[in-house]
Amino acid sequence: MKYKFVAMNKGYAREMINNWKYEEKYSVYDYCNEEEALLEEESWGFG
Repeated sequence: MKYKFVAMNKGYAREMINNWKYEEKYSVYDYCNEEEALLEEESWGFG
């Protein structure tokens, strides 16, 4: 499997928020719980 790293943008952030889902007891880690942080452009690329 090859990986490709690309710069974050609102479209990618929105895709992660809407689609990154864990099963049941791990759902606390779903990115929908981090929507505000993921859409904050100033933090992209800084961990």
